[in-house]
Amino acid sequence: MKDPRFSRERAASTGYVPDSIVASPLLHDERVLGVLSVLDRASDRPFGVAELELLSRFSTQAAIGLDLLLRARRARRALAGDGSAALVARVASLLDEDDGGEGVALLEALERVLASRRA
Repeated sequence: MKDPRFSRERAASTGYVPDSIVASPLLHDERVLGVLSVLDRASDRPFGVAELELLSRFSTQAAIGLDLLLRARRARRALAGDGSAALVARVASLLDEDDGGEGVALLEALERVLASRRA
């Protein structure tokens, strides 16, 4: 690769140097949570607009899932100290079963309660 942002030395230190990379940021609520990278895509298939759109959609879904995971972990850590293990387990199970509705609403309410405790 000839992109100056790519460090061949850094890649070699991991034991793997890709020939090509296509990357998409994981964005959620105006925050960058990470980067999704596609390494060494088959060179006989061009990476066009349709593929970029698919990568963008997948990145959006991955960012939503990652945001939920990070929020649940913060809530778990905040509640672990005051003996609320059963509540934490219930929230976690709702998030595991949820399609993005009740579990998310419960998590948001929990975050508001925790924020008011700190204030």
